[in-house]
Amino acid sequence: MTRNTPAYSRLDFLVGGLLGLCGFFLYFWRLAVPAQYIYDEIYHAYTAAQFALGHKEAYEWWTTPPPPAVSYEWTHPPLSKLLMAVGILTFGDNSFGWRIASVITGALALFLFYLLAKALLRSRPVAVTATLLLMLDGLFMVQSRTAMNDIFVTAGLLAAYVFLMAYLRVPCLSRRATGFLLAAAVCLGLGLASKWVAIYAIGGFGAIVAFRGLAAVFPVFRLRAASAESDGTQVVLDTLSVGSVSQEGQTQSAIGAVDVESDSGQARSASVLGSLLTLLLQLVALVAIPAALYVASYGQFFLMGHDLSQFVELQRQMWWYHTNLVATHDYASRWWTWPLLGRPVWFYVDRTDTTIANIYNLGNPLIWWPILPALVYLAYRYLRNATWASAVILMGYLIQWLPWEASPRIMFFYHMLPSLPFGVLALASSLQQLWGRGKLSRRVVLTYLPLVVVSFIFFYPIWTGWPLSFDSFNLRIWVPSWR
Repeated sequence: MTRNTPAYSRLDFLVGGLLGLCGFFLYFWRLAVPAQYIYDEIYHAYTAAQFALGHKEAYEWWTTPPPPAVSYEWTHPPLSKLLMAVGILTFGDNSFGWRIASVITGALALFLFYLLAKALLRSRPVAVTATLLLMLDGLFMVQSRTAMNDIFVTAGLLAAYVFLMAYLRVPCLSRRATGFLLAAAVCLGLGLASKWVAIYAIGGFGAIVAFRGLAAVFPVFRLRAASAESDGTQVVLDTLSVGSVSQEGQTQSAIGAVDVESDSGQARSASVLGSLLTLLLQLVALVAIPAALYVASYGQFFLMGHDLSQFVELQRQMWWYHTNLVATHDYASRWWTWPLLGRPVWFYVDRTDTTIANIYNLGNPLIWWPILPALVYLAYRYLRNATWASAVILMGYLIQWLPWEASPRIMFFYHMLPSLPFGVLALASSLQQLWGRGKLSRRVVLTYLPLVVVSFIFFYPIWTGWPLSFDSFNLRIWVPSWR
């Protein structure tokens, strides 16, 4: 197939939509339980309600809210809270109204994840499997049912990566490529307007676009070239530069085969200056569009009478907060413990004499623990045979995780959420490789997948606040640090 082959069929949109609906109904059930703020909803949901009421004090860092045990949440951008406010205006200032926007966004994220998995793994059954794995994870589920901003930035990033893959399928300096990058920039802006961590992805996208564009203009950036193998996975170091992506080509990679002649021919036919101006436009768009959407997300802030100097000071206060926060918390954790499920966070606990009900953002252990070896295996495969699929998955995981090593502030397990989808992609890719290695390997896969479902059912009560006996609860605490 050629590079012009559509990346997705109508069936893919139908399948992705059905998976999103499955996630919506799975997460929707008992959404209003408990009927009170849990964990950081005392900040996010409370502030969203104040946005809905039109209280400008919710944006003001110097204002103390009147009720006890709540606080204005101005330390993150407002988009996620504005979306929560829509739910509150529609369904009322209650637990269902606070959380419905998160459920809808979580379902949308599953749809976007399916599209991304299909583009990267080039197999509809594998993409479905990957999406089901993400759907059955505890961290993803809990954050999709809680009025916090993490699921919103994750959905924005997934949408941006879908457009990044579309960009990689066409000549890098073409109008279509620029159009896909503009769409990706919009999605990055929506993520940034919910949480600053989207800025890491902006940097990663910029690096890919810059290197690929420069390689199309200056041959010195191409280290070597090789044709695609018949299975459509071979790609050389040029894939980080001029490679284009078709869906499932036989002589060019569906996720990264280098079309050296096409891109270099494009560069020869256009002036070097024109090509560089196109590249500059693409890079500027990746910064300017997210920045513009970020400022636009503060529209209510300005309409309430705040001025530009107060906006600038608010950003300075946000920066000061995140770089100087020295508070302690019983469930704070170090960044390197997150992939190991070292210290998840209790969002809600309700004890009686005979039962205990919890909402715990513990990841599904049978998903999280295999992710680490899957990532190592993926990195090994990349070193032996570099592909865009491997590069994008590894970048998506690491670029949202490793920067936390330098963070001076208190950290929590749920900060890992934007990396999780890419860990699941690495896991699905490893299962795909395992499936092709014979009957015994297929039996391993067919045994593993039902165990993931069993694990989901087993841990479901402590993800959703179902009352358990103390003995049943203790059965679910596999690691002492989970208490």
